[in-house]
Amino acid sequence: METKTHPQMPVRLGKLPKFPKGRKQRAEEFIGGGFFVFCRGESTNRIHPSMWAFEYDSADSAARQADILAAKAPGEIFEVFVRLSSHAVAESVETEEAA
Repeated sequence: METKTHPQMPVRLGKLPKFPKGRKQRAEEFIGGGFFVFCRGESTNRIHPSMWAFEYDSADSAARQADILAAKAPGEIFEVFVRLSSHAVAESVETEEAA
């Protein structure tokens, strides 16, 4: 079912795109920390994450950065998000019997 404002999005199956190798941790970044700061769009109220979102090691450090960004951009809303859980599925291995 398609409408003018909300077309049905296709479901993509398969692997996620590979990111370039050599992506290094930035100064004061903690990859795997689970805390992120995002800005809400002024007109859409949607979150606009960057391709390489900066990850913080604690809620306090993320909140400090949100305060710094808010001071630099009056009127913008910066929010702290946390990773609640991680989910992964191991790649299936087909055997000759299953194939």
